[in-house]
Amino acid sequence: MPVFGTPAFVVPALHTEVNNGSSGTAITINFATSGPLQRVTRNGNATYTLIPPAEPGTVILKCVHDTTATVYTVTYAPAVKNPGGTAFTFTNTASAIDIVTFYWDGTFFYAVGQANFS
Repeated sequence: MPVFGTPAFVVPALHTEVNNGSSGTAITINFATSGPLQRVTRNGNATYTLIPPAEPGTVILKCVHDTTATVYTVTYAPAVKNPGGTAFTFTNTASAIDIVTFYWDGTFFYAVGQANFS
């Protein structure tokens, strides 16, 4: 006998972007506890430590350059796999926005970057 009032499906929760603040020289991006949509302001040569989500899936990092045109580098820990083995080149102009999409397969992060949404 059917139970009335019980939903037939579950609507997935919507995620909000988590602002991690400025990168400085090192920052931890925790996809496991803070969700799949993260933001960071690039303001120095930095190592980004990526904490993977609990399950395989896609996560997104929005990178906003600070208000200078200083060239900053990004290193990931653990290392990520990139198309053709070539790391994404970030936009180093004032207030530029780059989006890096990662696929976590349970072992590796695979990264694809999209540049200069300024």
